Amino acid sequence: AEQGYAEAQFNLGVMYNMGQGVAKNHQEAVKWFRKAAEQGFAKAQKALRELGAE
Repeated sequence: AEQGYAEAQFNLGVMYNMGQGVAKNHQEAVKWFRKAAEQGFAKAQKALRELGAE
């Protein structure tokens, strides 16, 4: 994720959003979804819309 892989960034956002393997953290989820969305990753863009954090 740190190396700029959009899918990895999205997956990390999901983990933070759901609290899977890490403490649930809305701000971290939005951060990682946004990084992936900025690269055009559609699932991350959708996740941001659903969280109201576009």
